[in-house]
Amino acid sequence: ETEIPFLKSKMALIEEAYSNDSISIRDKLTAFISDFADGNGCVVTEIPSFSTYKSDNLNIQTNTFTIKGRFNELVSLLIAIEGKFKVSAKVMSARFYSIKDMQTKRKNLYLTLVTQSFNQQESK
Repeated sequence: ETEIPFLKSKMALIEEAYSNDSISIRDKLTAFISDFADGNGCVVTEIPSFSTYKSDNLNIQTNTFTIKGRFNELVSLLIAIEGKFKVSAKVMSARFYSIKDMQTKRKNLYLTLVTQSFNQQESK
């Protein structure tokens, strides 16, 4: 009996995550990352690309985002995404890399995130 409220809250979280379609999850991810980047001195450098895979009963959408910023802010973004979208969009890959800007003679740090969303199709 003591675990019932906890289980109900977990079920509500799962139902909320899976009641949305994959397009809205992509839009939510894009909005969240853009808002975070604006508030923390980061820049989204690439428009998110995505690919989909559909089978008889499962849709999988993969989104890729690239963000430029400082290490602490990029790690904070990664943690925030994993916390907020832990059920609806899993972080499958996080890759940090740097590129030297020849005009400013400085290295810029980038983070490429790959997320996947899974939606189960209803049986016909």
